[in-house]
Amino acid sequence: MQSVDTSRVDSVSNGSYCQTLAKIWIFGALAAAILLLANPLHRDAIGSFTEFFKHLSLMLAEVSMMTCVGFLVSRIILIFSQVVAIRFSLLAQFSLLIWVWLQSMVYQWSGHLLFSEEALHILMQLPTTLIEFASPSTLLHAMLSLVAILCVVTGNYYLAKLSIRFPFGHYFAPSLVSIGLLLFVLVTSSLYTEQIERLAVESPTRHPLVMMLRSITYPVTASKQNPAPERLTEATTAPQQITPSFPRLIEARNLAHRMINVRSVNPEQAKSSQKILVVIVESLRPELIDPEIMPWLHQQSGHAIFCRNHFSTGNASQHGIFSLINGVNGYWLHQPITFSPLLNRLFKQAGYQVGFFASKNDWGKFHMDGFIHPRSFDAFACDHFDGVGTDRRTLERAIRYLDSPLEDSVQSRVAIAYLYTTHAPYESYLEDRIFTPAADDRLVYPYRRTERNRVWNRYLNSAHTVDRLLSKIPLEDKTLLIIGDHGESFLEDGTIGHGTQLSHWQTKTPAVFLGPHIQPQLIDELTSHADLLPTLLGIAGIQINRPDGLDGLDLSTQSGSTLEHRVVAVKDYLSDRVCLFNLPSNQPSKLPGIVFELNLEKGNIQPIGICDRDGATTDFDSNSDTSDLIEQCLSKLFSMK
Repeated sequence: MQSVDTSRVDSVSNGSYCQTLAKIWIFGALAAAILLLANPLHRDAIGSFTEFFKHLSLMLAEVSMMTCVGFLVSRIILIFSQVVAIRFSLLAQFSLLIWVWLQSMVYQWSGHLLFSEEALHILMQLPTTLIEFASPSTLLHAMLSLVAILCVVTGNYYLAKLSIRFPFGHYFAPSLVSIGLLLFVLVTSSLYTEQIERLAVESPTRHPLVMMLRSITYPVTASKQNPAPERLTEATTAPQQITPSFPRLIEARNLAHRMINVRSVNPEQAKSSQKILVVIVESLRPELIDPEIMPWLHQQSGHAIFCRNHFSTGNASQHGIFSLINGVNGYWLHQPITFSPLLNRLFKQAGYQVGFFASKNDWGKFHMDGFIHPRSFDAFACDHFDGVGTDRRTLERAIRYLDSPLEDSVQSRVAIAYLYTTHAPYESYLEDRIFTPAADDRLVYPYRRTERNRVWNRYLNSAHTVDRLLSKIPLEDKTLLIIGDHGESFLEDGTIGHGTQLSHWQTKTPAVFLGPHIQPQLIDELTSHADLLPTLLGIAGIQINRPDGLDGLDLSTQSGSTLEHRVVAVKDYLSDRVCLFNLPSNQPSKLPGIVFELNLEKGNIQPIGICDRDGATTDFDSNSDTSDLIEQCLSKLFSMK
């Protein structure tokens, strides 16, 4: 009987499994490259063949790099277990393809990398909040993408079983080729770092793996959506007079806010403001007040207090509406004042009833039920948005509430109406679709840059519909405030929507005060949502005992010189960052804002850097004025008036 050489059998077996692993990863690399090319986000026009070849080469290089790493790890696992090595390869390949797909979607939408705090915040909310905003086409696209990835992984497993042999041996060739290719990619990327970064910045959704790999080692400095730069050292930062007393300032402001009450009411002004209607229009950008887009509102703005350089106090509804109701900046959210809406308290003390009517009922999902709930209002009605008809009913409810007979003990009423038509997916009446070509209901989010103008036209049409609804409001006996809760980005800052960047596009919105007894005024200085409540109180003739407890000013009585040197604060929805605009006069005009990490719960404040209008953050310049500039900003922001 002949003896069997077991070592030779094991060698052949290992070589066969190594061949199988190599085929899995080779087919996986091809599949990832194909998915990158096939993704609708990557179909933007590329001018020349050289440009196309450049992007294609970079895609193959980044996918090959990840493939080599995966193969080498599974090759090591093969030494201990053949079955585990195969399963690891398939699972890792599936994870890689999911990684590519999610990185493309998240970065194109929000401008944040997949493994960033902001992106993880977004993904954590998907099941309960963001999924309801997705159009049917978006959901279909996501489902088909996941099915395609599953089919690719399953198909690769069966393809790897085919009898395909490498010409240079069973065992060493795949490992040597992988190591060689990996070294080549690493050397090439180190020699052409700037060129690769520029390509990744210009077309981030084509190169999600490069963006991820670069972010692991150091931030991509050329991107408008770059992560925050490293924090400044103690020697560079330092408002020494502010930081030690910061917790004391927070407590003093909270105390002042709790002590605010009505001191007196001017009877003549109160009589002219018995019916106050506040209309919040979702995602309303200032340039929409245009004779073609919103003709009625544009005409009325000429007879109003019109704030043409107005900022919300945040890049999402949460902070903007909070500031409207409380007269303070958005970063005070989650403080005790959240659970005692100041607008309701003061107007009730002045003899008003207050009603809230909305076309949306998700206040709890976005942590706004602390200041928007039935217990705080005399009348409260919220619908589930199902189209423009919901906004029409909401506005009609608010007007009926104001016009209904008053009780003997009640002299006046305030109604807040929240309209949702201008939120994505931007609904409109058929007769208002005057801006063409416009995207239809099959639009997939996030959309490609080549589709931007079609989506923008769809947004304009929705604003035209809202203007039609607003024109039905009888103005003869009402004081009317029309505002947006925040802005909306259409790729101007590299992102889509709002809540993701501290850019002008996501935070600027108009504010228009109308009424028969309002003195028309165009305000070009910076104003914010913190000014809305003090201005409404001033129009109604309501004087309070502690104006120092508010961050805002009464715009109906302020001069341009008073507003010129103010600090306007805007809070980020996804992080603790706050951007301060309109900095002191000694700051160069090229630096429009300073970004801070601000957490009132922990009593922490830390300067981060300079923020431009697109939300890009860069380090402070190393000059002697930096510390003085920071200190002046903080002194103005937290000083008691």
